[in-house]
Amino acid sequence: MSNTNLKKLLDGITVKADWISLRQVNESTTYRIVRDDKPQANSRHNSHGVMVEVLVNGQFGYYGVNSFDPARIQMAAEKAVVQAQLASDYALTSFTEDVRPKAVGQYQSPREKAEDVLSAGDLNNILLKACAKLKVSDKIVSRTAFARTVESQTNFVSTNGSDFHQNYYIVSCDFSAVAQDGPTIQKRSDHG
Repeated sequence: MSNTNLKKLLDGITVKADWISLRQVNESTTYRIVRDDKPQANSRHNSHGVMVEVLVNGQFGYYGVNSFDPARIQMAAEKAVVQAQLASDYALTSFTEDVRPKAVGQYQSPREKAEDVLSAGDLNNILLKACAKLKVSDKIVSRTAFARTVESQTNFVSTNGSDFHQNYYIVSCDFSAVAQDGPTIQKRSDHG
């Protein structure tokens, strides 16, 4: 969905608010895990929806939906307004539109290589080799190699003219080993 379609959805919202935004997020996360030289997980999860944010009575209200149906977006905006109204009864401070300045542009996270350069099989082979390398002693009783990739695309529009697109590609990994010497068990990982 392009920001133009989000703008149409935003223009169709009929609630009384000082400021309204729509944030569409489409995120795919892939997990690959090898434990003790055996693949444990090769999964991919996708989340796609729209968050409505409103400013009413100096307070923000939020509501998310996984639908782009204008009626569902309107319902989400109405629920966000109710949240903001209820929060205003207990406000410690009052916000204005100034805390959500207009933002226009695009951002793409830097990439040294295209995400499709490394196949699922290639990545699993790297994890299998890493898991095998962690067996540095007979006292190592368990080893794990883990990789996660996240592809996140965000489109954002608001009533003050904000219109931006962000595209992130994040790769993370973790390696750990558990050793046992008699009754003493210790775990070490690259994340502490």
